[in-house]
Amino acid sequence: MSLIHFDLEFDASMKKAYTLSLLLPTLALPCAADLFPNGDFQDGNTSWVEVGVGGTFVFSYPPSGGSPNSATPDEGFGIIDHSSDNGGFGIWVGNDETPLLLADLNLEAGKTYNFSQDMKILSGSNLGGFKIDFTNGGAGAGTSGEKYPTVIGEGTTWETYTFEIPIPSGVDGFKVVPLWGPGSSIAFDNIGFDPTPVLPPVEPPVIEPSREPQLTEGTLVTWIPGDDGKFYQPQSSQDDTTWADLGPAFFGTDTTTILDPNSAPFYRVLEKKPAGEQALINGDFENADINAPNCPESWACLSTSGQFPTRIETDSFSGSASIRLAVQNDGGGAPKQAEIQQNLGAVGGFVTPGETYTFSFRAKQISSGVSYVQNYRLQWFDDGGAPINGADVGFNAFSGGEGSWAEISAANLVAPPQAASVFIQIFGATGAVAGDAAKGEVLIDNVSLSIGAATQPTALAATTGPGIGVTLLTKTGVTYKAQQSEDLETYEDLSGTFTGNGQVVGAGIPDGGPSHFFRILKVEEEAN
Repeated sequence: MSLIHFDLEFDASMKKAYTLSLLLPTLALPCAADLFPNGDFQDGNTSWVEVGVGGTFVFSYPPSGGSPNSATPDEGFGIIDHSSDNGGFGIWVGNDETPLLLADLNLEAGKTYNFSQDMKILSGSNLGGFKIDFTNGGAGAGTSGEKYPTVIGEGTTWETYTFEIPIPSGVDGFKVVPLWGPGSSIAFDNIGFDPTPVLPPVEPPVIEPSREPQLTEGTLVTWIPGDDGKFYQPQSSQDDTTWADLGPAFFGTDTTTILDPNSAPFYRVLEKKPAGEQALINGDFENADINAPNCPESWACLSTSGQFPTRIETDSFSGSASIRLAVQNDGGGAPKQAEIQQNLGAVGGFVTPGETYTFSFRAKQISSGVSYVQNYRLQWFDDGGAPINGADVGFNAFSGGEGSWAEISAANLVAPPQAASVFIQIFGATGAVAGDAAKGEVLIDNVSLSIGAATQPTALAATTGPGIGVTLLTKTGVTYKAQQSEDLETYEDLSGTFTGNGQVVGAGIPDGGPSHFFRILKVEEEAN
C-alpha cells in the first residue's frame, strides 16, 4: 500500500489546520502463468484432444520457433490451421478431456482468475480465442463463453493474451478449451493461469456531504421571535413567491438568527403552532418494507399500469427517504397510474372519534405533462374497516413546488363519532393520450395526520446582512446547539437547541470585526 499526504490550512484566524491522508493500493506486477498439462506443447499433442467439426482444420506441433515468453523459449508450440475458411469450428480440449480439479490447482470457486495463452497469426486476420467449460462431479456446469481478445499490433508477433474469468460458486473443476481463428492459421503457446485471485476493482470512494462543521460566509438572517411555545421556520425565495425552508424549524425564542450559505434575494420566517400527536405510521418513509424494499413499511405501493411508486434515498424533504410517483404514457395511449396508500387500522394505528386533525405532506414537482393529474384523498373508516359515508375529504388536486418542497395541507378535519381508522391515498395519473408528452413525476415526503386544528402560519419580517460563521449537514433526530468564542476558552450560544432534519443549518455573526471561533455541539442523539 502507498500513502498520499496533503496539508490543508484555513486562514490564521481559524487557528486550525487539517491533514488529509489517502491510502491507495500498490499495483502488483503480473506473475508468470502456471501452465496447464503440456501447456507449452513441448511434448507435441500430448494431453490435447483435437476437435475439428464442420470444416477443414489442420493441427500441427512444430518442435521449435515457440514463444520467447516460454520458460523454454523458441521450442515447441501448437497450430490450429483454418486457412481454408470453410466454416465449422476447431478446438483443443486440454488434459485429455478430463476436468482439472480446482483443489489440485489451488483455485477457489466464487473467485476470478486470469487465464492466458501466447498467440500469433501465421496467416489470415482473425486471432484465436479461449474458453473454460466448468464441471461439477465430472458433469458439465456451464461455460465462460468464447472469448476472443483484441489483436495486439498486427497480430503477427508472439504476444501474451489474458482472459479474466470468474469461476462460479458450486463448481469443482473445468476443462481448458483454446479456440481456432476463423479463416486463419494461429500459433499457440504457454497456455496457463495465474493462481492469484483477481481483486474486485477499487471503486472510487462515495463522497458524502461533510458532517463536520464548515467555516462559511453568507447571509445572516435575523428575526424577532415572540412566543416561546411556537416554532420558527426560516425560508428563502428567489422570486418572493416560491419559498423553501432553510434547515429545520427552531422552537421557542432562544434562536434569533441563522446563516444562509446560499444567499437569496428574499427571506421570511414562519411562526407555527406545534403539531399535536401523530396518527399515521412511517409517514416520513424512513423505514423500508422488509419484503418489498422499494416500498415504505406500513404503506401499499400500487399501480394499475405497472409503474409502481418507488422509495428513494437520493432526495427528501427531511431524513433520508421519500416516495417517487412517476408515470409515462407510450405510443398506445393507455392511461398510467401510481399510488401510495395507508390503511391506518390495518397497520396497527387508530384515530380518536370527535378529535380534530390536520392532514399534510410535502411535495416536490419534477414534471407535469399532458393529461397528468395528482390527487390526495382521506376517508374515515369505522371499527369494522368500512368507509363512513359522507365523511370523505374527497379527491383533492395538488401541485408540488418546482425545484423545492411545497407543503400541502387540509385543516380542521373532525373524525366522525364512529371513526376508528383513516384511509390515505396519494396518486398521480395520466389520461388516455398517446405520446411521450403524457407524463408526470412528483416526490412525496412527511405525510402527517396530527391532532389539532392548524392555524395559518404567521410570516415574520426578517432582516439580512453579510455574515460569517459555521454550517453543518444535520442528522435527522439529533439535537444540536451552535456556539462562538473569541478566545477558544469561553463560548457563547449562537442558538438554542434544535433538532436536525437532514438539511444544512448555519449559525454566525455579522461579518467583520475581530476573529471569532465557531462550533456546533451535538447535544443528544435520538435512541435507535
